[in-house]
Amino acid sequence: MKLYKYILMVVVALMSLSSCNYLDKEPDTELTLDMVFDDKDRMEGMLAYVYDGLPDPLWGLNFGYGMSSLADDLRPSWRWHQWSWDCNKRATGEWATNTGWNGNVWANMPRRIREAVLFQQNVHAIPEDNVTQKEVDLMKLECRALVAYYYWWFAYWYGPCPFVEGGHVYDPSTPASELQFGQRPWDEIIDWCDKELAEVAELLPVSYSDPTKFGRVDKLFCLATRARMLLFNASELVNGKGLEWYKDHVAKDGTPLFPQAKDPKKWTRALEACKELVEVAEANGFELYKEYNDDGTIDPFMSLLGAYSKTAKAGNKEVLFAKYSVDYGSYITYGCVRGDTGCNGGMSVSQSLVDAFAMSNGIYPIDGYEYGSNGYKMQPIINPNSGYNESGFAADDIWYKTKWTGAEQRDGERAKVTSKDTYNMYINREPRFYITVTYNEKWVDNGQKRKANFYNSKMEGYTNSYVGHDKVDNDDTHDAPNNGYLNNKGNRPEDHAKNRTYAFRQGKFYGLAEAYLNYTEAMIEAGQWGTEDVFTYWNKVRERAGVPLYTFGKEEGKITVAKDQATVRDLLRRERRVELCCEDTYIRYTDIRRWMIAEEVCEGTDYYHGGMNYKGVERSCDPNNPKAFFVRSSNEAPRVWKREYYWMPIFQTESDKNPNLVQAPFWESGAAEK
Repeated sequence: MKLYKYILMVVVALMSLSSCNYLDKEPDTELTLDMVFDDKDRMEGMLAYVYDGLPDPLWGLNFGYGMSSLADDLRPSWRWHQWSWDCNKRATGEWATNTGWNGNVWANMPRRIREAVLFQQNVHAIPEDNVTQKEVDLMKLECRALVAYYYWWFAYWYGPCPFVEGGHVYDPSTPASELQFGQRPWDEIIDWCDKELAEVAELLPVSYSDPTKFGRVDKLFCLATRARMLLFNASELVNGKGLEWYKDHVAKDGTPLFPQAKDPKKWTRALEACKELVEVAEANGFELYKEYNDDGTIDPFMSLLGAYSKTAKAGNKEVLFAKYSVDYGSYITYGCVRGDTGCNGGMSVSQSLVDAFAMSNGIYPIDGYEYGSNGYKMQPIINPNSGYNESGFAADDIWYKTKWTGAEQRDGERAKVTSKDTYNMYINREPRFYITVTYNEKWVDNGQKRKANFYNSKMEGYTNSYVGHDKVDNDDTHDAPNNGYLNNKGNRPEDHAKNRTYAFRQGKFYGLAEAYLNYTEAMIEAGQWGTEDVFTYWNKVRERAGVPLYTFGKEEGKITVAKDQATVRDLLRRERRVELCCEDTYIRYTDIRRWMIAEEVCEGTDYYHGGMNYKGVERSCDPNNPKAFFVRSSNEAPRVWKREYYWMPIFQTESDKNPNLVQAPFWESGAAEK
């Protein structure tokens, strides 16, 4: 029988009718089941297709899924919407049930699930090609885990979604009307995914040492997926404030689709999953990546650079699971200074992320924002104990002890990280700031070895005298740092942007630093925050980052934390933002959703390109000088976040085809607002 007509799964009905073209091949181009599963190359090709549903954590989440635009860490140039950056307009409110989306999870996940089940049902040993039964059993387990992951990914975006445990087989003659399923309750989906991942985790190896198995699903993948999923499941969106919003959201038969009451045990469940992941990882040699100075102290600059960009093969034992095939070239190119490199140079970081990094003393400088004269929160509330200052420019160079080669100058074991005349906003910040953010007049390497020049070359009064070279990184176009910053996280000094020669990057899917902070958050929310134990894994992250550790007591060199849950929670959330920013945009977008703070950090708070004065041409921070560059400015349209944005809408044509579907909460049919 024909491969794609042999079986129909329930999930076929979840796809748009256009996906039927994928099934209805011309007879002379179709493969039979035997042709696929009797041939090693074809069989592995089909398995690769199943795996390909895993998102690219570097470029795919940024561009394809649009998480960079929808969260508040990165700011891809808004005008890139002309080149298929469809989530840029979503970020400013142009979003409706008929708005296209590159992520297209509603169609893609059922396809991957269907193929994964088909693979499990038909794969067999091929002795003549050295495909053993042991290998077959492992591949089946991998597909089981991927089915669970894809159902979780489906629910992550849409909330309650059509779901059948494991995927059921239906006769090809089944009428389409009998395959038009409605959504199933959230808890039913999550509970099944959790059970399936836990079972498969016990049967798979912890990880693979064989390089040919790089990127294959293993125990750590299953445990890390469970930890993330159950953390989400315990959070406000589906286990707190969100329940009041969604209590009346029901299926067509009246079944409630969201939980009806808060369940504190969900935090205990999340805690146990996060703890298991950490314990298994550490027991098997995984650890935070660190490099050291000659005196044996941790070099945070080199440690962070390696953690973000080095592979497991190069000694990075922090990566718990990675995807091999990722578009790291685009990730780097879009964030590099433009100059004469031909890079896009418009992947900015937000001003709020710049504000989020601590000072070198470990104290956070900004404690919130006040409304400016324009009605949006642009004026920072500065912590007077931090040493932070937004007035004037540095009188001296500032040196750090590090082997970092990305600095402007080196002197023995020291590196000049900021130079005289650097805007005071950027001096004496923690190492993670300098590894992540490219700001105006910062020294950049990447084959350039010069200062970034973000002054607007098209404005009257422009001069290159501040930077000492003729390269232009802001020509007032879409390919420019539209808020005065670029993303530098993960970029290595030896990368050469002009030649497009970049060191290989793996797509870090799950990492140990995130696992540590997930575990810590679960401890806080499960009520286990009142002892020094809450800082055990948290302080490992801070130690590597080169900032003082936390304690409830009073110890020299450490920061004393007030012993109350709200304070500890706030500090942990700040830590997550700076440690996990940019490289995996899933995390911040997920956090602002599950904590239900998106309105607070987006709507009425942020401009899409809020930051420094994009039109500025002078090294000045005088707010009364329209030519001053270093002035907090709105630059572009305000961010928009409405309560319906917490879930993706079902595309209108899908709702029209399937009468058993209910639209996502608070979404109404209609065109996007302009």
